[in-house]
Amino acid sequence: MSVKPTIKLHAWSLFGWTRKSLGFLRRDLTNYTIVAPPWLDASHGTLTSGTEYLGYKALESDEQLALEELQQFLRIPSVSALPEHAPDVRLAAEFVHERLSAAGLEHVKLIESPGRHPLVYGDWLHAPGKPTVLFYGHYDVQPVDPLNEWLSPPFEPAIRGDNIYARGATDDKGQTLIQIKAVQRVMRQCGGRLPVNVRFLIEGEEESGGEHIEAFVASGDARLQADLAVICDTEMFAPELPTLCVGLRGIVYGEIHIETAATDLHSGVYGGIAPNAIQAAAELIVALKGRDGRILVPGVYDRVTVPTEKELAAWARLPFNEDEY
Repeated sequence: MSVKPTIKLHAWSLFGWTRKSLGFLRRDLTNYTIVAPPWLDASHGTLTSGTEYLGYKALESDEQLALEELQQFLRIPSVSALPEHAPDVRLAAEFVHERLSAAGLEHVKLIESPGRHPLVYGDWLHAPGKPTVLFYGHYDVQPVDPLNEWLSPPFEPAIRGDNIYARGATDDKGQTLIQIKAVQRVMRQCGGRLPVNVRFLIEGEEESGGEHIEAFVASGDARLQADLAVICDTEMFAPELPTLCVGLRGIVYGEIHIETAATDLHSGVYGGIAPNAIQAAAELIVALKGRDGRILVPGVYDRVTVPTEKELAAWARLPFNEDEY
């Protein structure tokens, strides 16, 4: 007798846009038993194995509509760093507002701040005693220069093979819309209810400093209260490999001023004798890291956690080629 493997669901399942990925998930999950987390009870629908619960047939019937909405979203040139695109950024915010409302979210509104692009908020808070999930994304995009390197116009979505190409398709309009559509589908399958409370906070300045959301978070607004946050501004590890990204590499940056003399010195008189600021800067930089890539700053590794054998084994199973990377 064969026993089906078990998948324990601990978070939302977010679905990709390609028929290929849908087929992969549908084929794979049919061979598993799916076990609900403790907070999913009978009042929010029945969780069963295979394709019936996940509703892939219905998902396929909605695929074309979802793709059309994504393309509509991608056609909006919401470049937040360029003042001439301010009306387009506003249009993208209104698009997100409409999608949240259509998905069944409540209290949907644009959160305004003078001189800043709006935040878009919505929530559904009718699961007492259950966790609250805060979904984050952004609707603004980077500038598109240089235009001559695009194979197709950046704001005219082009489907080539299993991919869709446009500015913002993966950073971050595609993922943002996926989150909204995932919640909408769960709500529809569960009779207008959700197994947890949800909030959405979508910003329009992620690509240009994020001053509005920084001030909003610092204000301690009650709409930020949540047990966990799901940030969709990441990527899948590999095609057809469902991924939960739990961290990214950080960055530390600064501006260093080096002064080696009180006044400008003539190189023909003082060159080779007086300290050289450029040489001093170069020496500082090369002292930070060895040729083997190891950081040489004292104490920087003191709080670094060594990976466990289980973690190393899990990483080894990933489709990763160090030389290609």
